[in-house]
Amino acid sequence: MKRAVFLLLIVSACTPVRVISTEETAGIDFNRYQTFGFFTDDMGLTEYPNFQVLKDAISRELTQRGLETSDNPDLKINIAADKEDKQQTRETDIRDAPPYMGTRNYTWQSEEIVVREYEEGTVKIDMVDTESNEMVWQGVAAGTITGDQDKMKTRIDKAIDKLFSKFPITEQ
Repeated sequence: MKRAVFLLLIVSACTPVRVISTEETAGIDFNRYQTFGFFTDDMGLTEYPNFQVLKDAISRELTQRGLETSDNPDLKINIAADKEDKQQTRETDIRDAPPYMGTRNYTWQSEEIVVREYEEGTVKIDMVDTESNEMVWQGVAAGTITGDQDKMKTRIDKAIDKLFSKFPITEQ
């Protein structure tokens, strides 16, 4: 039993980031976009410690697809991020029940036990056609937040890489 919990902890600690969703507007020719830029407000995220890492990862992905940064872009990008406290649990089984001897009615019920608590971050990227002011693509990814900045940069890079693997323009 302890071995199973240990393996579960190892697997969950290595849980990769995941793409939650991507959505694009039908009928859009994404190859017509040549330049991109970021909205300046970004919902107060400039105070977020990994905001620049997010912007750099997005810029890298778009540059690899042939787009260039511009002050007057074809595509404007908005970034939204959120974090949520989560708990990883496991369900008890009869082997976890306390020993019992006696003649009285005895009941035991399975219950969820918290194995670990962690924070999960979610990032949402909206791309807006500057000319029509309509959103043409949206991607959402999530992953575990860590205090180690090197690991966090790696997770962000991996999340953005996975997210852009579903982007309509492929790498050049």
